[in-house]
Amino acid sequence: MLDQFYFNRYRFKLQPDTNLRLGNIHKGVTLRGAFGSAFKKLCCHEFRANCNNCRERERCPYSLIFDPIIPAEAKRLRLNANIPRPFIIKPPLTDKHIYSPGEELQFDLVIVGRMCAYLPYFIASFSALASHGMGAYRSAFSLKSVTAVAGGHEKPVYSGQDKVVHTQTPVLTFSHILGQAQSVNPDKITIRFHTPAILKSNGHIVRQPEFHHIIKRLRDRINSLAYFYCGETLAVNYKEFGEQAQSVRRIGGDFKWVEVSRYSSRRRLWHELSGFTGYGVYEGGLRPYLPLLVLGQYLHVGKGTVFGNGWYEITEENNL
Repeated sequence: MLDQFYFNRYRFKLQPDTNLRLGNIHKGVTLRGAFGSAFKKLCCHEFRANCNNCRERERCPYSLIFDPIIPAEAKRLRLNANIPRPFIIKPPLTDKHIYSPGEELQFDLVIVGRMCAYLPYFIASFSALASHGMGAYRSAFSLKSVTAVAGGHEKPVYSGQDKVVHTQTPVLTFSHILGQAQSVNPDKITIRFHTPAILKSNGHIVRQPEFHHIIKRLRDRINSLAYFYCGETLAVNYKEFGEQAQSVRRIGGDFKWVEVSRYSSRRRLWHELSGFTGYGVYEGGLRPYLPLLVLGQYLHVGKGTVFGNGWYEITEENNL
């Protein structure tokens, strides 16, 4: 189905020098905002410039990662309004929002396809951000380590002591996903959303997601990521895939709406990141959808995934 698709999951460990304060609702907003500014300063000699007018846009690492455009040679998906960013932040999920010196702040970063080659830029950005600080009071910190996470193991990628980046890291492929999907119940699952999910159906925001709402948006997202960053598309009949998903029923659950917004000082506008969290129990013929559902646990679903939005996990219904 996705023979060429691959991605990596990296674990960043930060150690504050002074009390580091992050948002108590959605820590991904702070992490992504600070990280994005540091990345642009690292790559761009005109920090306030608009990427749309830059002659280096098609080669600039910042543009490729944070503001990608449809390549001129693209033969498919040319009508897409936006290309999904090739990275996802998986923020801390605890209620803790103040990290003291000596404590560790840990989060994961997923990078898709050929953009994994830009890992050194991600690490250099957080290293530069460490001295400038982040959070409500621009608290300084140190980048303690970065590891590649695969199969329940962590392989060292970067250490704050020697400051060397090791780019030969384990790669997660779709074959790994297929193996994980075999252990999932094909008749009934629970999908628990850890961070706000922003889904639309027929132009309207979804607040109580049916199964087909989730799987259709997941299908579209994974297809775009696969095409623009791995050079392939999903080998499925789109119409049938979506229509058949409507036979899977939501038989229980509990969702709530979470209000989140973010102000972009660079663009001088507010970003709406509100969405639903909670869980839904779904029953029916799930087997054809399990590979994408398992992959979506890494890649998230909906809008705002670079901030950590749309992070869900598949759980056994009787574990709730």
